[in-house]
Parts: sequence; structure tokens; C-alpha cells
Amino acid sequence: MDHIYSKDICLEKLIKEARKSLKNNGIYIARNFLREEIYNTCRSEAMEYIKKNIMSKKKLPGALRGDVGAGMRNIIGFDKNKSWHLYRHCAFRWNMPEENLATLINTSINLSRLRNLISGIKETKGEYIEQDDYITYTSLSLYPSNGGFLKKHRDRQPKEKDPGLIHCKLELTHKGKDYDEGGFYITNKDAKEINVSELSNPRDVILFDGTQPHRIRSIEGGELGRIAIFDIPTYVTKSSRISIYAGDGYSLLKKIMIKALSNLSYKPKIIITNLLSFLP
Repeated sequence: MDHIYSKDICLEKLIKEARKSLKNNGIYIARNFLREEIYNTCRSEAMEYIKKNIMSKKKLPGALRGDVGAGMRNIIGFDKNKSWHLYRHCAFRWNMPEENLATLINTSINLSRLRNLISGIKETKGEYIEQDDYITYTSLSLYPSNGGFLKKHRDRQPKEKDPGLIHCKLELTHKGKDYDEGGFYITNKDAKEINVSELSNPRDVILFDGTQPHRIRSIEGGELGRIAIFDIPTYVTKSSRISIYAGDGYSLLKKIMIKALSNLSYKPKIIITNLLSFLP
């Protein structure tokens, strides 16, 4: 890990405390984890990016949630439906770094490494596409004031052999300062729902077990709403990892067929994507 964390933090001690708390409670807040200048830069980058690139755009594609294809472009999306109401920017490791989000994305990568260390897996797992198609990517989400929310859900059911799914969030706007009501809630392992946004402070890092029920309650008040970064673990679609090659020595007919197959998998997707943007 890069030294994004405060000099007062003993990483080995924090990892032990986090593992214990996550096992017993399903949540751990790493107090004053980030260096102040790192936190301030992440916050300012996020606020400026959202005001310039998200709030100013009238028409956006749907917010990404799954169906990640290897090599896809970074995407800014918006959704308002029965499941969630948010703006989300997703940045993938295979794309050129966005200079106006450089500190934020680097921080997200390092928080993913912290999660990996706590989970007892390879520190850099997910930074490149793994053999099983596993990746991680940076999400910057805005749950807008006056109605932004995410319904209660589990990211997957806990399994006996692999009971936990550790996530790592950094909130960049804060309840009581940037908005009045709502925020991030999780049901702990004693079946008690906790208002995490009320407990966390600037520079704190939130680690939680994604197999526990959690949600974003409706954000009310304030200028923008709730802003957070979250390095999302997922898998790229298997179809995106398959290519059909045409090389020197192939017959003209074979080259035409391969070219046609490549375009058939591309052009309908563009048409369908554009069509979906007009549907409710």
C-alpha cells in the first residue's frame, strides 16, 4: 500500500482489529485513517468532477451495476427507479488515468489493497483481470439530495466456507454537514440497523461485510447529497474475453466471415443501448 494513511496508524494492529470487528459485527470504522491532505484532495476532486461532468449533463446512460465487459470505457450513468436513485462514475484500470481524479482513483486502489489485506488475499488482487475474470474498479457515486437512495439488499448470501464479502467505502460528504437526513445503513450481526453515516467522520474509512443487509436511506437537504468512493469487486463478462482472430494467410472468405461476426457482436449492442435510453 502507498502511504495514504495517517502516520499514527499501525497497519498491522488495524488489520487485526478490523478482522475481529467484521467477524463479530459485520462492520469496522478505521478512525482518522486517511492523511488530511489526501482526504481533502479526494473531496475537492469529487465535488468539482460531479458539478462539471455529472450535474451539468441532461441525458446520461443508466448507472452501471454488473455486466462489465473487459476493455469497456469509463462510464457516467444515472438511474431513478424503484431500486436506486443515483449518479455513478465508474473508472476501470485498463483505461488511461483521469488526471482530474488522480488522487481519488489512487486512493480507491489503495483502499482496495487494504480490503484485500484484511481479507487475507493477495494485496493487488483485482487490479488486473485475474484468471477467473475477477477485477475491481473505482466507483464515485452521488446519491442526490432530496431523494437519492439505494434499497436494502445483500451483495450475495453468506456461504459456510466463504462467509464474508468485505467492502471498503470512503464518504466524501457527511451527514449533518453536507446533508440532513438519510445516509448509509447496515444491519449488523445482532440484527440491529446502524446509521453508519452518522457515526463516521471525515478521513474515516468504512469497512463492512456485504453479505449483511445494507442500504442508503433517502438523502434529504444540502447542496449535492451523499458522495462516496467504493472500489467494487466483480467479474468481467466471459463473452468479453473471447476474440475471433483473422491473420495473414487466411482466405478472403474466412476474413469476411470473421469481420462480419465481429461487427455483429458490436453494432446490435450500440443500437440496443441507444434504444434502452428511451425506455422508462
